[in-house]
Amino acid sequence: MTVLLTKINVQKEEIEGIVGKIEERGIKEMFAIENYDVQETRRVAKIEGKIEAAVKIIESLKITVSEAMRILELPRPEQEKVVKELEKRNIPYVIGQ
Repeated sequence: MTVLLTKINVQKEEIEGIVGKIEERGIKEMFAIENYDVQETRRVAKIEGKIEAAVKIIESLKITVSEAMRILELPRPEQEKVVKELEKRNIPYVIGQ
């Protein structure tokens, strides 16, 4: 189990807790994981959280998309996702510089 968790890039300090949970649920579930990277999943979740935060501060503070992205340290390619979310929610916005 430890080898599998190491292979999917789980930090060593988390392995013990995860191994315990897997043992509780059964070995079969452990092998259902393919091409899964814990750190990548966390990175994506963090960016999604920042996109949501950008939408909220743009709406509440009336700042530009560019300002929100700078404040939240969102990478430039994520601007399109922020704009799509603003449009989906009918929130007025200005891109800015």
